[in-house]
Amino acid sequence: MTVPRLRHWTIDVALRYWADHVLDREHHGFLNRICADGGPVPGDPKTALTQARCLYTYAHAMTLGAGPWAREAADSCKTFLVRHMWDDRAGGWRTRTGRDGTADDSVADGFKDAYDQGFILLSMAWYHKATGDPEALVWARKTMDFIDAVLADPEFGGYHERTWTEGEDYPLPRRQNPHMHLLEGLLAMFEVTGEREWIDRAAGIVDLLRTRFRDPATGTLREFMGRDWSDYPAPRGLIREPGHHMEWTWLLLHYRRLSGDDSVLPIADFLYGFAIRHGWETNPSLPFAAYDEVMADGTPLQTAKLLWPQTEALKAYLARWEFLGDEDAKQRAWRVLETLFGTYVDVETGVWRNRISREGEILEAEAPTRLLYHLYMALGEAIRVMPEWSD
Repeated sequence: MTVPRLRHWTIDVALRYWADHVLDREHHGFLNRICADGGPVPGDPKTALTQARCLYTYAHAMTLGAGPWAREAADSCKTFLVRHMWDDRAGGWRTRTGRDGTADDSVADGFKDAYDQGFILLSMAWYHKATGDPEALVWARKTMDFIDAVLADPEFGGYHERTWTEGEDYPLPRRQNPHMHLLEGLLAMFEVTGEREWIDRAAGIVDLLRTRFRDPATGTLREFMGRDWSDYPAPRGLIREPGHHMEWTWLLLHYRRLSGDDSVLPIADFLYGFAIRHGWETNPSLPFAAYDEVMADGTPLQTAKLLWPQTEALKAYLARWEFLGDEDAKQRAWRVLETLFGTYVDVETGVWRNRISREGEILEAEAPTRLLYHLYMALGEAIRVMPEWSD
């Protein structure tokens, strides 16, 4: 499989396609998904997650030289978010609205999700970096104030999954995933502001990884936990996701870059080693890709292969090469690129298949817009770290 020159393909093919076909020029923001035939699904609600991820994606693309169309896409996402998704009464970002921004503050749709709030930090940081817009940092601060005031858990640490109404059961299970993406947003805010507060907050999330998220018996990353961060019952409590082991590897190495904290290296090494030993395809005749789920002992649970774990593996491989000089990781990065362009991505358009079987058969052809963030961030890292693959 021939891997295209990454800068041209990522910006001029993929991102341009999504901006041309999925950006909602009537109401602002991006539609949520593309069908197998390449057309958007206009009846879907809009989500804070999709808008924040696309705001990040197109703002980042601006820093790599994307044209005015990228600014239009980024501005459109920010406009939709600020105009329709911030809750002026209760604070925080709504999880979803109608396509035109109509808010439904019922119990089902009115809660605020911790996962969404973290992505707002990431997107506003990058929008500020790309445009210099001071308002973006104001929105980031309002978001952090909401997280502290409403979602912080003073009893057991970390943050609640989401808001909930009086009389409703506590939202379980607890997950490491929203905290991981909050860490990503905090690191981005530190990079654009240089304010010590953000890296100190990031250190708090890393401490949760040390003390709460990892299985004390095996060192693996637990996905689902109880109210007090205890083990969650099977089957969900058994799940270990290779993709998140890789994503944490990338984050820890960049946290180390920004903080100078070398103590995270053994954790990053362990998470990475577990993923490549137990979460990766070993049959050379099958697509070189990560499985969806394994157990703590490495036994596969789901051998299907979603797109996003492959992009997170690419980021981890690149970080291992960049910061540790890991030659094997560099070679793995190239093989992941070959898998991405040979199995998942339509090279002509930038539309992808979301999930394949272990053998490479398409299981989900529909392309959720929110995954543009995963694909673009990974390829953006490849463009930055390996320029010889890019131009």
